[in-house]
Amino acid sequence: MIRIGKQCAPRPFEARIIDAVLRVLVFILLLLPISARSQAAFENRAALRKANVEVTSEVTSPEIVQLEKVRIENDVKTLIVGNAKARYLLMCSMKAQGCITPAASKNYLLFNKETRWRRPGATGFISLQFMQDWTVSYNDAENIGLLPEESDVFGVYWLDKKITKTGYNQDIITSDGPIIYGTGMNEVDRKNA
Repeated sequence: MIRIGKQCAPRPFEARIIDAVLRVLVFILLLLPISARSQAAFENRAALRKANVEVTSEVTSPEIVQLEKVRIENDVKTLIVGNAKARYLLMCSMKAQGCITPAASKNYLLFNKETRWRRPGATGFISLQFMQDWTVSYNDAENIGLLPEESDVFGVYWLDKKITKTGYNQDIITSDGPIIYGTGMNEVDRKNA
């Protein structure tokens, strides 16, 4: 309606159609960026769903180990951790970030290069690479990560030796004292020793 003074005269029919078309065009133009963003968000969600299915199928759970022995010598911490399947001799530099000392009688999750695991309720995965990115990486050895079951403070170590517990395995000796020959031996045995 067009106002003329205090009276309102009706607008011509063509003007009302043009006005309606303009309103529809403005409405469509305003919705266009929203729908494009919604389409992009929908595609991202679909890609994430697809990725989660693929990533979930690649989950490799860590082994659960407990501390057996700890020894510190010349700025190198040596740990022996193990479970019913295997024992691991791990070492770390005391100066490196992530050289934690595990507590006795606590469960730790052992991460190797194939381990990809997610805590219940977490959105992201934990891997050895993730741990190395936040702490240290030992370049000349196979790296192992330890994560306490009840904490988020993790450590990274180099693997010196892995002994599986199938059949007979000798105990891991971290250091050895002097060997004294000759006690209780005769002269011939001493020469052959």
